Amino acid sequence: MSKIFLTGITGLVGSSVAVSLLRQREDVSIVCMTRRNSVKTAAERVADVIRAQCEFDGCPEDAGKVLSRISAVEGDVVSMNPAEVAKLPEVQGVDIIFHCAADVNLGKDPTGKTFNINYNGT
Repeated sequence: MSKIFLTGITGLVGSSVAVSLLRQREDVSIVCMTRRNSVKTAAERVADVIRAQCEFDGCPEDAGKVLSRISAVEGDVVSMNPAEVAKLPEVQGVDIIFHCAADVNLGKDPTGKTFNINYNGT
């Protein structure tokens, strides 16, 4: 079984990639890095987004099956330490990485947020 490390699963591209891939391939699992927020854990955020993506894709009945092959690791691509992330038990055996996290701000970037996510996050 292939194990994928995926960033950006709670975004437009990442959620679409995850659902499409896991619906097509039974031999794949995903470990995703996601931030928690003040209300929900990373896993709760992922579950909400995946259910919504399945609904959008017209396959709400597949949400449970898709979610059963996703595990969430709390973190942020901007501040993560790759060496520390590599030590996590959840990422052991990862053989593919998809970096879907991005800030699509196409305007000015006075705080450097877009640069940090899109460049440093990679």
